Amino acid sequence: MNYLPFDLETALKHPERVVTRDGRKVSEIYYFKNKRISDYKVYACVEDEVLTYTIEGLAIKGDTRERDLFLLPEVKECWVNIYEEIFDPTICNVFFYESKIEAIKMISSIHTYIKTIRITNEPE
Repeated sequence: MNYLPFDLETALKHPERVVTRDGRKVSEIYYFKNKRISDYKVYACVEDEVLTYTIEGLAIKGDTRERDLFLLPEVKECWVNIYEEIFDPTICNVFFYESKIEAIKMISSIHTYIKTIRITNEPE
């Protein structure tokens, strides 16, 4: 998986995209900007454990750790209607849409409809 560098602002807005270097999901993330006790002002819940981080997502300053934080890429998707070509059944025509609802609304009776599928950049 290609992780993106940790960005605190993005992580706070989209905690579902935060993972550790070794692929564990973060269920909650908090930033305590007024905390003077430590440089580790980011708190994250990882598998029933609360871990502390720098605002750069590092478990230990100046060192690489398996529990360092990263971001998953934003999921992008589109929906495709697939049709059999009337004159040559070995060829398919495809039409792309931003949502499944839009794709279904646009199913054409002119062509032989096969299926509506989702295409995404998520890893399999």
